[in-house]
Amino acid sequence: MEDLIHYILSIFYILSLGVIFIYCFGAYVLTKNYLKSKADAKNSTDHLDQNKLYAKVLVQLPVYNEKYVVGRLIESVCKLDYPQELLQIDILDDSDDETTDIIVSSIEKYSKKGLNIHHKRRLNRTGFKAGALNHFMKDTDCDFIAVFDADFIPPKDFLISLLPHFENKKIGMVQSRWGHINESQSPLTKLQSLALNFHFTIEHIGREKGNYYMNFNGTAGIWRRECIEDAGGWSDKTLTEDLDLSYRAQLKGWKFKYVSDIISDAELPVTMEALKVQQYRWNKGGAQCLKKLFSPIIKSKTMTLKQKVFALIHLMASTTYAFVFFVFVLCFLLVLLRSTSEIIDTTLTLSSIFFVSTILLCYSYWISWKANNNDSIKLFSYRFLLFLVFTSGLSFHNLMAVLSGFWGAKSDFIRTPKFDEPELSELQKKKYFKPRLSFHLFIEIILTLFFILAIINSIYYLDIVAFFVFILVASGFGMISYYQIKEIYMN
Repeated sequence: MEDLIHYILSIFYILSLGVIFIYCFGAYVLTKNYLKSKADAKNSTDHLDQNKLYAKVLVQLPVYNEKYVVGRLIESVCKLDYPQELLQIDILDDSDDETTDIIVSSIEKYSKKGLNIHHKRRLNRTGFKAGALNHFMKDTDCDFIAVFDADFIPPKDFLISLLPHFENKKIGMVQSRWGHINESQSPLTKLQSLALNFHFTIEHIGREKGNYYMNFNGTAGIWRRECIEDAGGWSDKTLTEDLDLSYRAQLKGWKFKYVSDIISDAELPVTMEALKVQQYRWNKGGAQCLKKLFSPIIKSKTMTLKQKVFALIHLMASTTYAFVFFVFVLCFLLVLLRSTSEIIDTTLTLSSIFFVSTILLCYSYWISWKANNNDSIKLFSYRFLLFLVFTSGLSFHNLMAVLSGFWGAKSDFIRTPKFDEPELSELQKKKYFKPRLSFHLFIEIILTLFFILAIINSIYYLDIVAFFVFILVASGFGMISYYQIKEIYMN
């Protein structure tokens, strides 16, 4: 019986290490693709003519209780450089607070200037964001639909820069890059920007160069209406309706385009509570999409084997968090059982796979870091180490999201609160979005103490490798717990 337990623990540990390695190796391949793309771009002489395509465009702005940022959104969209007679702006308002009054006032202001701008409301929030986008798409004859979330600030040339790409009739969606208006505000926003810059630098360009499936990021992009309809429309069956529709469209044969030099600025979550809401939605939605799309991808007769592999790696990104958490817990259990079984001793020697995975990921993030105009190795080393601590601390929270995505009941689409910093005081933030004690916070505190004990154990047995791993993990759960407690009690 004891040997059986050792075998089971070892198998799960090796499996978890393998999943993490596959994800990190995938990031490495995307990085190599990115570098090839940059080299090819230097020799390219292709330039789009911004006058090639002027068509009717619908701009949809789905909002729900965004009183602090909705005015800024409407103002920026109304400043888009595009013929007014070809532009329709629909504000899809599901709000039940002062947001609606701000929208009404803004529409009155810009309607007087001749803009074709409308206030659209439903009787209920059925389907949440996906439901609103689907419900009001029928209210237009526009061939192209741009979508912006409430905290985004599109550049004036957004439409005239992205629309020419649709001259290729196979293009179904064009995505712009996200910028960050508050990137330097705090350690929390700096770490988020590191991760998002990696996504919009390495992942998007790497997937495009490799001819792998890409994704719409839910905002700051333009869809061909025919593509949306052909793929079956927006669906509320997952919390990441953007990822779901992206894959359904590409399985239908549509191509996507990423334009990295057009940047749509947005606000990063400024509180740990807000960030965890966003992370939960993204990771649960990712797991739901993997569950929903796994079979269509495997059975696809149009995808190549390489496309299928990288599609599954893409969709498993959130699920990888579950295996990160398993590695940490299983590592401690195996360390406690070391020298009691040859199986466990052999298994622990495979821990080097985790360090190889970390090196591959570090290399990929370093290339992204340099691409975003920063060559400081010292600053990158500090930021990346902190990023590892941060993501380790979120591993349990994101594990719960993933498990809920695979086996949990359907949940509401909870928006990520945005505050239009630095206008709001801490008191105003709390009234708008109150941090709360939660089951996850309680477990994260317990996990902090658990891995402190693991540190003590590694010191007792002079296990240097385990010591550094457990320092990383304990610091991560401690950081996440500290931020939340601080937001609840100290402001």
